[in-house]
Amino acid sequence: ERYVAPSEFAAVYAALGENDAALEWLEEAYQQRDAMELLKVWPGHDPLRSDPRFEDLLRRLNFPQ
Repeated sequence: ERYVAPSEFAAVYAALGENDAALEWLEEAYQQRDAMELLKVWPGHDPLRSDPRFEDLLRRLNFPQ
């Protein structure tokens, strides 16, 4: 047993095309202050980029436009 960060679950769900679940896990990652420095550039998040929830998350993380 070991800790698995919420962002890791988000990556798996995004890869499976489960965008709603991926975004829920990204929100959990945000709440837990999980390391999300690659959120804007990681290709695995490409399917989520057009979702307003993803854009909101980027805004709350203060990523440059």
